[in-house]
Amino acid sequence: MNIEFYKEKLESSKEYKKFKEEYPDSFITSIFIAVDFVSNDNKQHIDFYVPSKKQIISFQLEDNNKQVVLHEVVEGEEEPLRLGDVFNLSLNESEEILMKKIEEEGIKDKVQKILYSIQSLNGENYWLATVFLSGFSIINAKIDDSKKQIIDFRKSSFMDMITFGKK
Repeated sequence: MNIEFYKEKLESSKEYKKFKEEYPDSFITSIFIAVDFVSNDNKQHIDFYVPSKKQIISFQLEDNNKQVVLHEVVEGEEEPLRLGDVFNLSLNESEEILMKKIEEEGIKDKVQKILYSIQSLNGENYWLATVFLSGFSIINAKIDDSKKQIIDFRKSSFMDMITFGKK
């Protein structure tokens, strides 16, 4: 599945057309995708920044394009960046890249859920992945969309976070 599929699905909806009519200054600032390997409770959200309202509004595709105000940008806070229009990675490719790296690292725990947040920095798109594993471990990875490669990969356990929280 590629990102364009989700964008086209949203853009063809009456909810989106009404939204763009009302807020022509809006632009995509991020995309959130949850892939649940246990319960198949997958989610796809496309988040828009509306400069005229100083709000981030999310379309929840799995819930008939329900609109939710995620955040109000306050005075002094940086405005969200525009997500690049070109996506080189598909959801399947990003998953393959992660699974290959997990195997290379010798991680034997089973992947239960992957949360993706696709964001932009300096005009480049990045996939920020949080991978939940059996055995109470988490992997945080950053995938460069244009190079189709992992540029940051860290595994930690829930116990590491509890220990860190106590310090």
